[in-house]
Amino acid sequence: LAVLSLAGTSLFSIWSHLCSGFPPFPHVFAFPHLFRWMPLLLMFAIYVAVVGTLVHKDAAKRGMDPWLWTTIAVFVPSLIGVVIYLVVRANGQGQACIKCGKALQRDFRICPYCGQSQEMLCQECKAPVAADWRVCPRCGHPLSPV
Repeated sequence: LAVLSLAGTSLFSIWSHLCSGFPPFPHVFAFPHLFRWMPLLLMFAIYVAVVGTLVHKDAAKRGMDPWLWTTIAVFVPSLIGVVIYLVVRANGQGQACIKCGKALQRDFRICPYCGQSQEMLCQECKAPVAADWRVCPRCGHPLSPV
């Protein structure tokens, strides 16, 4: 996004500088000043497409409202909408359910989607274990995959 913003600003600056030495071409264009703004309009369209697609896909994957966050990220000016989305996304990021894979908050002990308990225990010593561990660190018992 930063590269896209810098490229757009640079392109607009260069294009505007190049167009300032030329006549406005009134016989070619009905709106001569629109010619000067074309790179900015093009960069805005690319920005809306790229940011909109990325935010929409990411928000949907995280269980957030994708259309709301896409609108905020794209249309709040000066990349403030993108920053707001990234802050909210980072705070809302928790864990994935060990059974269905849907996004959950960190403090959820049971998945509201499938009802699976999010605490895994060793079958041998009943110590809490992580979902990606292969062996219990307390007793050495092999853990079964979920």
